[in-house]
Amino acid sequence: MSSSCVVCSVQTTKYRCPQCLLRYCSLACCKTHKESCVKPTNDPKADVTTQVITQAPQLKGQDFFSRERELLIQSKVNEDEEHDCVPDELLQQLEHSSELKEILGNPHLRALLENLVKSDKPETAMAEAMREPIFTEFADACLQIVDKSNPNMEH
Repeated sequence: MSSSCVVCSVQTTKYRCPQCLLRYCSLACCKTHKESCVKPTNDPKADVTTQVITQAPQLKGQDFFSRERELLIQSKVNEDEEHDCVPDELLQQLEHSSELKEILGNPHLRALLENLVKSDKPETAMAEAMREPIFTEFADACLQIVDKSNPNMEH
């Protein structure tokens, strides 16, 4: 499902702001958004507050609350990205795993992964993918490689 433009709230989004990563539909909406765009800071909570306050006059009723929710989710994602980082050595082990290469040969799994990458709602797509046995097999194989290679992982 596509999201609606943060500026006009009518059109389906096609573009993403390089500074704040919010989505808009056209050049006109891009220009309008740039006037009030707030560049993310290192403090995701401060960034959300600043963006919500800055953009509040533009948004009405339900649009304001939808926008605030989107910003809070984005700040949580940015915060999670700082903590969930796999070292290059482990990524190389994943890349060279014959078991993973075999599992990735499954067209259904590849379609699930493509859906995750293209999804406007990755949390929902991930929850749906986790119900698929081939996807859980893939996730388990990845975690086995990362887990046995990382003595700091909790068991």
